[in-house]
Amino acid sequence: SLMSGTRTYGMQAALLVFFVSCLQVQGQETNAPRILADSAHASWHAVLADDDSQHILCAWSQRDVHGTRIHAAMLHPGQRTGIRSVPLSRPGPGCEDLRPAAVLLDDGALVVWQNSCTDGRQILAARFDHALRRLSDDVRISGGANALMPAAGRRSAGDAVVAWQDYRSGEPDIHAQRFSSSGLAVGEPVRINDDAFRAMQGPPRVGADNRGDFVLLWPDNRDDGMWKFYTARFDGVAAGPNMLVDSAQRKAMTTLAAAVTLRGDSAVFAWKDYRSGHSDIYLRRADLARGSFAPTVRVNDDRTDRWQRLVVLDSDGHGNVIACWEDYRNTERNQQGDIYLQPFAPDGMTIGGNIRVNDRTDRIPRKMPQVAMLRDGTYLVLWHQ
Repeated sequence: SLMSGTRTYGMQAALLVFFVSCLQVQGQETNAPRILADSAHASWHAVLADDDSQHILCAWSQRDVHGTRIHAAMLHPGQRTGIRSVPLSRPGPGCEDLRPAAVLLDDGALVVWQNSCTDGRQILAARFDHALRRLSDDVRISGGANALMPAAGRRSAGDAVVAWQDYRSGEPDIHAQRFSSSGLAVGEPVRINDDAFRAMQGPPRVGADNRGDFVLLWPDNRDDGMWKFYTARFDGVAAGPNMLVDSAQRKAMTTLAAAVTLRGDSAVFAWKDYRSGHSDIYLRRADLARGSFAPTVRVNDDRTDRWQRLVVLDSDGHGNVIACWEDYRNTERNQQGDIYLQPFAPDGMTIGGNIRVNDRTDRIPRKMPQVAMLRDGTYLVLWHQ
């Protein structure tokens, strides 16, 4: 079944750990935590990338005596020992490397990050093999002096895209760069948003499990100054028409959404939403070829007015989808919450109810989850704690 044989991991901000457990619809079995970085370090901005079969890459920002660098570890389903983290980036004097994004390619990994220096911010990229040995020097892929918040994804053809927030026009736009299956840049960066340069675009996200085209998603305040979510397809050369995903109230530039593409030229989008007077997680399916969207569906099944936020999505390639988010239903003041998830079947129906991922029930901060799902239904959940 979708849930059997599943393993989840947790990630901490001050103490970076992985919890290995087996989640099922009825009950949970938990093993010992796995430590990747000790509590003397500050670790954050964690991301996951998978090849749908056997490799999952975890990358994050970590501050230590050498500065703020990008670190990473390669993970495998069933792995209990031998998890090794390595530093990947080499920031220069007066610079920090933050907010990584990554994709797994045919012969290794492409890792990108925001390089923040006193004279501006840029997006850098480098290639690594599956043992995380460096295969290239750092390559600057952004133009101008102010580019930030990268996101990355691959598609079934094997190539990849990196998208970021770019200020070369004076206002933030979304730019994207295609990479080959070997991790080499192809062509020039392309502007994705099709407004007339008078609006602002927030940090982009790249859909998981892209098929024919890449799917990009971002916050956008065009037309009326109110923040909405827009999406566009990108074939690696040009962007398609921008489509409105949702315009519910009280979004902001920093409100991050998620997307995953499915068979039949369809996709699922999810985001934090205030239409009920407090933040919930909503989801919407779309037919990308027709540009049509199904009605929105609330994902969290609690009956409280507590917060839910920072949802992420992935699928097994067969239509089963996992949504995972921060959840504060068990708290008094929307602080020190839990990580919850919800599985969906290919027909869009939920599989059971919401599931609490973390096995501990003490009130400590648990934030910024990530999820990676493989073709056999195994998935990994990671969070800062």
